[in-house]
Amino acid sequence: QTIQVGAGFHPDSLEMKQAKGALERARLLSMQESKRTDNELLDKIMLVMSYPEQEDFAVDRMVYLYGDMSHENRNKIRAILEQKRTANPSSPFIQLSLSIVALVDQRIDDAQRLLEKTLELDSKAHMAKNNLAWLLAERDPTQLKRAIKLSQEAVDAVPTVPNYRDTLGTLLLMNGDTDRA
Repeated sequence: QTIQVGAGFHPDSLEMKQAKGALERARLLSMQESKRTDNELLDKIMLVMSYPEQEDFAVDRMVYLYGDMSHENRNKIRAILEQKRTANPSSPFIQLSLSIVALVDQRIDDAQRLLEKTLELDSKAHMAKNNLAWLLAERDPTQLKRAIKLSQEAVDAVPTVPNYRDTLGTLLLMNGDTDRA
C-alpha cells in the first residue's frame, strides 16, 4: 500500500510488481539475518520466486541456504530446481545451481555432468569452469591439464575472485609448476 501511494504506481502495473518483488527480496534477506526456521525461509523464498524479475535471486538463495536446511527441505529445493530445469532445460543458471546442490550432497558424478552441461549451454560460465576444474583435478589426475585450462579461463574472466585464483594456484602446484603457482 505504501509503495503504491508513495510512488504513485497503479496496483497492476509492472513497476508495482517489480517494487513488490524487491520488497520481498529485502524481507528475505532480513529473515536470513534473524535466523528464521527452514520452513519460514523456504516459504519466503517461494514468495520471492513468484516475482519473475526476482526468480534468479530466489534460486540463488535456495542454493546458498541448501547446506543448512533439513533433509525434508533439501528434498523440496531439489524438486523445485528439477521443475525449473524441466521448464527451461537450456538455462545454464539452473544447471549450475543443481551442480552445487549435487556437490553439497556428495553426488559427484551428477555434479560433474551438470557442470559439463552448464558449460555446454554457456561456454563463459566462469563459476562452472572453476568448480569443474577442481572436480576434475581431484577425481582424475589425467585431467589436470584440462583442469588448469578451465581454471585459467575462470581467472581470466574474473580475476578479482580469490577462490578462482586459489583453485588455479593449487592446480598449478599439483602439476609441479611452482613458479606460476
